[in-house]
Amino acid sequence: MKKTLALILALAMVFALCLTGCSGDGGGGTETGSGTENTGAPDDTVYTLRFSTHDPETSNIMVHTQEYFDQISEVTGGKVQVEMLASAVVASAATVGDMISSQGVDMGWVYTSYYPTQFTLSDVITLPLQGFEDNVAATEMLWDLYETVPEMAAQWDNEYKVLQLYANPPMIFEMKTPISSVDDIHGMTIRCPSGAITDILAAWGASGISMGPPDIYEAMEKNNIDGYIFEVVGTTSFSLQEVTNYYLDMGLYTGPFAVAMNWDSWNNLPQEYRDAIDGISGREASLASAQNFHDSMESAIELIKSSNGSNGQPGEFITPTADEIAGWQVAADEYAASWCESITQTTGIDGAAYLAQAQEIIAQYE
Repeated sequence: MKKTLALILALAMVFALCLTGCSGDGGGGTETGSGTENTGAPDDTVYTLRFSTHDPETSNIMVHTQEYFDQISEVTGGKVQVEMLASAVVASAATVGDMISSQGVDMGWVYTSYYPTQFTLSDVITLPLQGFEDNVAATEMLWDLYETVPEMAAQWDNEYKVLQLYANPPMIFEMKTPISSVDDIHGMTIRCPSGAITDILAAWGASGISMGPPDIYEAMEKNNIDGYIFEVVGTTSFSLQEVTNYYLDMGLYTGPFAVAMNWDSWNNLPQEYRDAIDGISGREASLASAQNFHDSMESAIELIKSSNGSNGQPGEFITPTADEIAGWQVAADEYAASWCESITQTTGIDGAAYLAQAQEIIAQYE
């Protein structure tokens, strides 16, 4: 009995020391939960921040993100370190936002489509076939809106410290069988993120099923889905070219990603470190991430075209005709109109004017 009690006490002490080591003296803010700002001068404490992402750490965008974290270490003299927890080992794409809010992790990679009621004003770029296919221009547009529309910024700032906010490359149909017209997907089951695209798939005659990227491979392999909506960089990051045959070369929309941080974790850092991190974050860092995503598309497309899919043939890109695109456009425009009405009702902002403003801004950057 005494030996058992001693062992339990010893394990408890080891666990407590691990917690202290992970967070320094409250490092990373994961033990404070108070929201009180650390206004003291930096000391020898090393703050370790835990970052959760559903992408593998070997994906191009996560390699780029790690370089950003290395910069954080550099500008803080090694006193702020970021530990990447990749491949959804801690949280899925649909749960990472809540993990950040509860301080289950200090930071995370948030994709807004999995939170369809939370970031409605940023999600303007998720409206299919409304002119939001250039991810670098969409990133500029997001920052213009973030800096000039308080309601849009509040949807982020009320919950998170935003370090980066950027758009991913255009989302497209990636299928087992070839499609080009809207009639071709009638009756199909297609994976997608949540949000606007789910409703529009229904209007197009298909069934949309929300699923995180790590689960797509098995679903395609087992024929549980007929295809999925994704961007080509993500396709190759998850080796989905191995189970996919046809790609519809019609950009649907982009989506907002954020490197977001828990406010308590942020405020627990000494002001000097916060200032240093702010200096390498924001719009410029976001544009660098967006450009990395954009530049990765070419190599992803080359890999897809040189890799055999489930039919034993290299991936094939299909370009729809103007008439075929017009067929897809009908339901997309109808949904955009209903989205504008919803924005007006839920935010008090004129939804139609907001959409027009976003389209005007992105056109300038394109």
